Amino acid sequence: MTLAVHLTKRLHAGFVLDVSFLAEPGVTILFGASGSGKTTILRCVAGLARPDAGRIAIGDRTLFNGDGAVNVPVPDRQIGYVFQQLALFPHLTVARNIGYGLAGLSRAERQARIALRTELQAGNSANQQKVGALLDQLLRLQRRRLDLVENEQRELAKFLTPVQRAKYFGLQNEIRKRMEELRDRPPAGRRRMLPPGARRNIP
Repeated sequence: MTLAVHLTKRLHAGFVLDVSFLAEPGVTILFGASGSGKTTILRCVAGLARPDAGRIAIGDRTLFNGDGAVNVPVPDRQIGYVFQQLALFPHLTVARNIGYGLAGLSRAERQARIALRTELQAGNSANQQKVGALLDQLLRLQRRRLDLVENEQRELAKFLTPVQRAKYFGLQNEIRKRMEELRDRPPAGRRRMLPPGARRNIP
């Protein structure tokens, strides 16, 4: 979908940002001198700053309208935004900062992921045996989580007609097949390297 931006915003007494552009699907680069308003534009699109006037839309969905009728809250815009500064919680340790983004996982899987990422920070000096053991642990935990999901799917299937059931599980099998193909495909121009103890047959 196309991002349409038309906004004005006074940054200081001597400078008013006035910009209009369309960003088609793909990669768009904003460039200009320091202080020209690049970050402000991104903040306005993400909803972190409010333009003085204008309109911001993605496809036919309006995110902001200068007449005051529309100003979609940040969480509802569903826009990823990477800050220029390290947006870490200063009162948390590195491990707890990592864990904050894993709140939706079980405690065991969260701890295993934190331990793995912490170990991998050592780069080539990482303990390969420990890395392999953590990967094996994560695979077991993920398999358990997948089993729970499959059990829920079987319960759901009881309420479907035979035709609906066939379509539903056919779609699930196709999604799993595509995920396995993407997982096993090495990055272009690079060989996929797995540490000792890691298995390729991820469920």
